[in-house]
Amino acid sequence: MFNVNEKDNFIQFIISSDMRLIDRLILDAKKYLEQFNISDFSEFRLVLRELLINAVEHGNKKNIHKSITCCIEHLGGFRFRIIVQDQGQGFDYNNISLNMPDDPGQIRTRGYAIINSYSDKVEFNPAGNRVIVYISVSNKTYFNLTQENGWQNIMPTGDITAGAADNFRRLLAALADQGHMKYCFDLKHVEDIDSVGLSILIIFSKMLDKKGSDKQLVIVNAVKPMIELFHMTRLDKIYKIEISHDT
Repeated sequence: MFNVNEKDNFIQFIISSDMRLIDRLILDAKKYLEQFNISDFSEFRLVLRELLINAVEHGNKKNIHKSITCCIEHLGGFRFRIIVQDQGQGFDYNNISLNMPDDPGQIRTRGYAIINSYSDKVEFNPAGNRVIVYISVSNKTYFNLTQENGWQNIMPTGDITAGAADNFRRLLAALADQGHMKYCFDLKHVEDIDSVGLSILIIFSKMLDKKGSDKQLVIVNAVKPMIELFHMTRLDKIYKIEISHDT
């Protein structure tokens, strides 16, 4: 059994207690989170997997005739609530430790320690067969690169701020060294750019000027406040700003 019910702010899974279904659920959960511009799924995946393993192995004792309900709810921004409930008898959660064991050879009790390490808050229902986890997902910015007809198309997955500056700078320097002169920056997923990000764009333009006079720099899909910032800082004198009808 593998049932999915998705609405705007949550997705619910009901699955049989089969370990083989966990990877399928996690894959669907990753696709669901992508709509919220989540670029780093690693910690969320780790927490979700441990919750599901506990429900299958310890909650339902691997009885495939018993089901597990998993609900992932978007609380706003990059914060989510995960609720996992099994059909087992539950357990006394007051007697478990949420801290990582000192003994590296100890196998048991690591699951909830891992869950607790990457979560904001962990709660249990009175019966001990439902776990509620609140988790904030870190949103690192990556720069996806595609090439088409001589153009280097760069799409950041998040904001272009000081925290992403080093990766952005290295990417642009490498492309300039390769001799590319035509660039399109798709800012569809960018809500903010700070002075560091603006400086990188300006320095990059000057870097290309030293390599030739045939550079082409285009920015597309920028939100209205960012377009106004580009006008105010005169970046639009260096980059062609293409305004979409939705802006």
